[in-house]
Amino acid sequence: VKMQLVHPLGGGAYAVSYKGQKYIDNIEGGFKPNILIFGHWHQSLYFQRRNIHVLYAGCFEDQSSWLMRMGLQPNIGGWICEINIAEDGSVNRFKVENIKFY
Repeated sequence: VKMQLVHPLGGGAYAVSYKGQKYIDNIEGGFKPNILIFGHWHQSLYFQRRNIHVLYAGCFEDQSSWLMRMGLQPNIGGWICEINIAEDGSVNRFKVENIKFY
């Protein structure tokens, strides 16, 4: 299984998933990870695109002046993931649970 952790530049987008979708659309076919995790945007989100399981990692930092300037409202919390890997190395089960802290 190929997992990639990305810490991209820039602030939030008009739709939470937009920047992740654009990133994935630019990955060449032979270089796609099975699982892609984004940090930096302080958002929590799970979706699939181009057969990639995508997580926005969330954060453990409350709202700050810097986040406000970047246009980000943090989703405080993290993920628990259960992953089953097939014999060919593909992910055939990906179960996620988002644990939020308020």
